[in-house]
Amino acid sequence: MNNHNPTEVYAARDEIDATLVQSMLAESAIEARVVGGQITGAVGEVPAGLPSAPRVWVADKDAAEATKLIRIMEEKRRKTWQLNTQADNEKESGEAIEG
Repeated sequence: MNNHNPTEVYAARDEIDATLVQSMLAESAIEARVVGGQITGAVGEVPAGLPSAPRVWVADKDAAEATKLIRIMEEKRRKTWQLNTQADNEKESGEAIEG
């Protein structure tokens, strides 16, 4: 990654989340670096969004494509969460799950 013009593209919930995003970007030939997050081990759980939260940075030239891929990933996560929630609710109520 060109360290002269890095751009932050993602603020992660935790280091695992940041590493997953970094790996997803690498699959699309976008080099990314996880920055920050080390403080979480020292002080316990730190709420997401604090300056110490891990962040994913890419070269400025890759920022637009990385942001697009991250948006797609987040939408897939949302849909999966919604489907899982619906399935859990249907199990609890005894309804059949339509697929």
